[in-house]
Amino acid sequence: MSDESENEEISDLSNPDVTTKYRAAGDIVNKALQKVVEACVPDADVVMLCEMGDKIMEEETGKLYNKKDKEGKKNGEGRCLPHLRLCE
Repeated sequence: MSDESENEEISDLSNPDVTTKYRAAGDIVNKALQKVVEACVPDADVVMLCEMGDKIMEEETGKLYNKKDKEGKKNGEGRCLPHLRLCE
């Protein structure tokens, strides 16, 4: 039974890997938000602003999480990062 508890991954903030991932996600969202705010001008298309924010976040997360595992799936597939959806 002790073998099972040793193999379990700690997924709370006491794990430095978890903290690093939250920090990276926050940095990505802040970068996207900064670019979207800069693009906010009179008569700007809200849908275009949302798409721009989504594109920036996808590009930035792709730089960090683009490795494939043994089965050919992307690491992080099925995980959720906060999306910047201003128009929904």
